[in-house]
Amino acid sequence: MITAKKINNFKVDRRNWDLLLIETSFGFPSSEYPVLAFSGPPGTEERNIPIAKYFIYTEYIRKQVDEFLSKNQISPDTLLALHIRNGIDFERACTYTTENSNFFASAQCLGHKLEKGIKLTNEICYPSEDNILIQTENMVERIKPTVVYVAADGNPMIDEFRKLLGKKYNVKIIKYERPENQSLGEAAHIDLYILSIAEHAIVNCPSTFSAFAKRQRDIREKSTDFWGIENDKLTNEPKSDL
Repeated sequence: MITAKKINNFKVDRRNWDLLLIETSFGFPSSEYPVLAFSGPPGTEERNIPIAKYFIYTEYIRKQVDEFLSKNQISPDTLLALHIRNGIDFERACTYTTENSNFFASAQCLGHKLEKGIKLTNEICYPSEDNILIQTENMVERIKPTVVYVAADGNPMIDEFRKLLGKKYNVKIIKYERPENQSLGEAAHIDLYILSIAEHAIVNCPSTFSAFAKRQRDIREKSTDFWGIENDKLTNEPKSDL
């Protein structure tokens, strides 16, 4: 039987992960604990944000996205991309949030020292479908995109978006359909790339998936909103904007 242990409240410097340190300092030998679960990845640490500019998608991913956009007559300049983190795992994870601390990648909208003065509510972590629709419609009214692209790990709400936005705003609602011969990982990277290059995006505050796209968007100087926080001036820069 594999034993999993969650390391949550230890003051570990995640800039310098070291298996020996974990084994000796905290008493989790790999022979007994082959799986360790952490509350967040080191990639979202403040000092690591600038290295995002060195990340380059493979030619394969770029080609797949270019073909998808061309086939559906989509221009990134008139595209609103949404990342909806509404799988059952995230719904459960959000029950562990507290208003006065960071959770997963929430520093991107709360600040690394909570300096933005925003409290992490459940509507920010796991927004309701009604609020997702309301915030999306408000954004569509403001920026007037021609296409809304949806990336979701649960219900993409395509029918709901089409009913609300399709005829009223003459906007196309679309998501990537993974072919049978393509891995889930490749499809996820296609979602990430489209989220990164769209002119506008609404993403999930605590989601590390969203945070990856957000860092790429910051490099491209593209505005990003978060569910539950209607503020397109929030950034993922390693400094306070207060």
